[in-house]
Amino acid sequence: MIVHQTLSSATNTTGDIFEGSLAAPISVHATIVIPKGAVVTGMVANAVPSGRLSTPAELAVRLKSIEANGTTYKISSSMVARKGESKKGRNTAIIGGSAVGGAVIGGLLGGGKGAGIGALAGGGGGAVGTAATGKSDITIAAETRLNFTLRHHLAVTLPPSQSAIPPAGSSQ
Repeated sequence: MIVHQTLSSATNTTGDIFEGSLAAPISVHATIVIPKGAVVTGMVANAVPSGRLSTPAELAVRLKSIEANGTTYKISSSMVARKGESKKGRNTAIIGGSAVGGAVIGGLLGGGKGAGIGALAGGGGGAVGTAATGKSDITIAAETRLNFTLRHHLAVTLPPSQSAIPPAGSSQ
């Protein structure tokens, strides 16, 4: 399916509804049962915005319904889920490195007492830096193609004109 609007872990919440369209027709025995472009409705199954220091962003979506031949069918699909990477290791390295750097500079300028003050100042500066730059939310841009799998069979009613025509190349 192709998503019609941008979805984001920063702006969407669990339960939000979105729309898209079928990217390719669905065929059974060479008969198209759901055409390309059919309206598909989905739901945000999970949305967690990125935290500044430790919480990675999460965004999961699934399908709720599809419209075919004038009928809306409720469906249950697999989820497409994305999770950001944990920033704990990166943040620890930045904060620790800043504290060590501050301690070295403080020690050179003010001896032992300066080293302690420099370590606190450097660590604090590193923490502020990681908090200011640490958010990385997940975005699924409009027009993104997503692949889902139905969890259950779907019985589709074909219009009389379509069901009366045998598939090409078959004999009855």
